[in-house]
Parts: sequence; structure tokens; C-alpha cells
Amino acid sequence: MIGLAYILLISFSMLALIRALDSGQLRHLIGVREFAAVSILPAAASVTSNYAVFAISVFSFLVFVPASLEHRTRLLLFSITLLPAFSLYVVAPPPINQLVQVSYTVLLMVGCLVGSFAAWSERAGAGVGRWDMLILLVATVFLIIDARETSVTNFMRSALQQALNIGLPYFILSRGLSKSVFPARVLLSLILAACILAGIAGFESLRHWLLYAGMDVGADPEMLSGYTKQRAGALRGQATFPEPTTLSLFLGLALVMLFALRRSVGSVARALMFVVLAFGLVFTFARVGFLVSIVGLVACLIYERRWGLVALIAASAPPIWYSTRALGTAIPTIGEMIGLSGDAVITVEYRRRLSERMFALIREHPFFGVSRTDIQIMLDDLRQGEGIIDLVNGHFAVMLQAGVAGWLALMLAVAFALHSTWRDRRSQHDGSSAAVFSSMAALQAALFTTALIGRNLLWFVVLLAFAAGLSVRRRHEAKNAPAAMASSLPRPASA
Repeated sequence: MIGLAYILLISFSMLALIRALDSGQLRHLIGVREFAAVSILPAAASVTSNYAVFAISVFSFLVFVPASLEHRTRLLLFSITLLPAFSLYVVAPPPINQLVQVSYTVLLMVGCLVGSFAAWSERAGAGVGRWDMLILLVATVFLIIDARETSVTNFMRSALQQALNIGLPYFILSRGLSKSVFPARVLLSLILAACILAGIAGFESLRHWLLYAGMDVGADPEMLSGYTKQRAGALRGQATFPEPTTLSLFLGLALVMLFALRRSVGSVARALMFVVLAFGLVFTFARVGFLVSIVGLVACLIYERRWGLVALIAASAPPIWYSTRALGTAIPTIGEMIGLSGDAVITVEYRRRLSERMFALIREHPFFGVSRTDIQIMLDDLRQGEGIIDLVNGHFAVMLQAGVAGWLALMLAVAFALHSTWRDRRSQHDGSSAAVFSSMAALQAALFTTALIGRNLLWFVVLLAFAAGLSVRRRHEAKNAPAAMASSLPRPASA
């Protein structure tokens, strides 16, 4: 319960401080429902060890909270990282046995879907047909990866799992965003949650105490072994994420989104949020968040056509890198953070060897790839101390398991998202399209160093859903613009 008290203290303090300092849109986003979320959800995970009780509590929160469709969508994204991805398999009679894995994320999604049932209509899905086909293609790729060379029952179980993990969040967010009045506010809600987690990650590292490790809801969080990771003698903060690298990626994405949406936040609150997110990023001791931040910043500047700043960053990158390397040589903590010394060197070497071996296998099996079972045999010499082969290059992992064609299918979805948001650069004013464009570009860069699974996959789907929803909004606005203009013209005088 002491851990819960610290979680509540950090969460309440962060929201209250940002709300007090902001003169922009955040004052409208931080209210009773947001304070209720940071109270009820961690409390539900702390007071019960029965997963059914926990599941009912999470589901009921988004079902019964009084909110509009847009506000409920904001609450969904705000709440999605407030707890670890606690999950439990639903058991079925033989020969199916394990039917589907129900996670905290799925519970929130279903709760949002049911709670907003009255707001859904055919009109909400109008215009997203091609995007629906793209997400079906993406889900098919992951179905192939997960179920190839297995039984029919496992194929059916995997298909249901992909529907929950990919189809459900896409459906809710794409439809919700297509009807949203202020899409930037939905992204800002996700950034607010990231600020809370950044503060918690810093606390965990400084106090050497993982606040969520003691929560027991009758199901384990993903990759529980991640709770033991250290670097340079310091605990690596991870908050509600399975391990520090995925939190680092998320905080990097939040920094990119905040930069793209900076005009929607007051200057004082914006400065505080940048500092807090950077603070949390440092204490994950993971390089991927810095990679995401840099690539996303450059992508956003390109989107905004700020070519002078892009040239300045390109010119200053080499001296900054060499200066950082010099500091890393002199200061062990910085050296481990950038991969020059300590355990980080071992990690860098492992990733290099893994990428070389994966690329060699891709060249041998370019069309159809190989199954997970065969990968375990072919790469057995790269098995880590935890007994796993960690395919931390997401792009190569997809090529290896679904063939180059499977990877191209994912890149087709990425290309659609980038092209669609790029078309908004002359007309969008709230920064939401810039945020999606730059975040998607940054995520693709990050996937060369981390896996496309778990919450990393969730962010991929979330960005695709945002691109779809914003595309529909743009077409609706373009279609309604002539009618709105005509109605604003003065009527001719009657004879």
C-alpha cells in the first residue's frame, strides 16, 4: 500500500501542477474524470488478487463514467498506460484449452466500446474502408507470424487474438477520431499519461524501488523478469511497462508528439512537460528513446518545412556525437547509456550479431520466411541468459517470419499513414497530423533496435488509427466546406 500511496502522490501532483501552469488546452483535459482514473485504476490493482474482480473494475470504469465519445476516447488513451498489461488466458474445453488472452488493454477497449455504444453509427465508419483493408492486411501478417505451421485450433485462437490486439483498438480510435472535434486533445491525453510515468520512472530509479512490482491481480504482467534490470549500478525505471526499453520508446514518442502539438500547450506547462519527459527518458537508461526523439524532431521540422533548423541539426550532429562519446569515455554512466562501456557493450554486440544472422536467414528464405519453431533452432546459439532469443530488430523479425512480402504489407500501411498526414500539412492547424506523421517516422526508425510486439505494436496500431480518423475528418470538412460557405452568404432580397 505504500507503493500505491507514492503512485497516487506522483500522479496527482503531476496533473495538478500541469493544470495550474497551463494556459492552453490542457486545462480542459485535466478534470475530475482524469483524477478518478489515476485513483481508481491503481487502487483496483492494489486491493485485489482476483483477476475477475480487477477486470470488472477496469471494464466498469470506462463503461459507466459519464463522458462524450471524444472524452471517453481521451480517457481510454490516458488510462492505457496507467497500469501494467496484466493479462489472463480465458480457458475453453479441449481441444481448444486456452481460448484468448484478455489483458488490461483489452478490458479498457471493450469498456470504451460498450460505454460509447449509443454514439456509434454507420456514419462514424464512413470513408475508412481502404484503411480497414490495410489494418486487415496488418492483422493477417501477424496472424501468419503467430499461427504458421500450427494446428487449426491455434490458428482460430490466434485470429481472435489479433482481432482483440489489432482490430479492436483500430476500430475504436479510427471511428472516435473521425467524429472528434479536437483530435489534438486526444493525443495530449496520451502525453499527460506519459508525464506521469516519466515522474514515476525517475522516482523508481532514484529510490531503487519499482512501484508496480508488488501488484498482484491474479495474473502476471508481461515479461516479469524485466523488473530486475540495472545499468551503471542504477535501477532502470520502467513504471508500468514490461521493461525499460519499451518505456523509453513511449516517452520518446510523447516528446515528439508534444513538440508537434506545442502550440496547444501554454509555454510554462510545455517547458515543464519537456523537462519531465526528458527526466524520465534519462532514467530508463535506454538509447531507443533518444533515437525516437531525434528522428521524430527532424521529421516534424521537415513536415513544418523548417529547412534551416533541419540543416542546423544535420551540421551539429557529428560534433555533438563525438562530444558525447568523449563524455562517455570519461563518465561511466554516460558510457553505459550510449553503449560504450559496461553491460551496454554486450547489448550492442548482441544486437549486431543478431541482425547479421537474421539478415542471412532472410536472404535464404526471402519469400515465405521461417516459423518460430525453426527460428529457435536456427538461432539457438544466440539464446540469452533468460532462455529466450530476443528478436529486437522489428523489421528483420517480420521479414524473417512472414517473408519480405509480409514486411512490405506493413510498409504499405506505413506509407498510407505518412502520405495521408503529409497531405494535411498546408491545412491542419492543431498539429495532430504533424504529430502522427513524425511519430510514425520515429517509430519505424526505432523498430530497427526493438521488437514490434506488446505495447510497441499497440502504438503502431494507434498511429494507423489516428491517420485513418484524421483522413476521414479532412474529407468530411472538404465536403461540407462549400455548403457552410453557401449558408454564410447573405440571402438575396425578396422582390
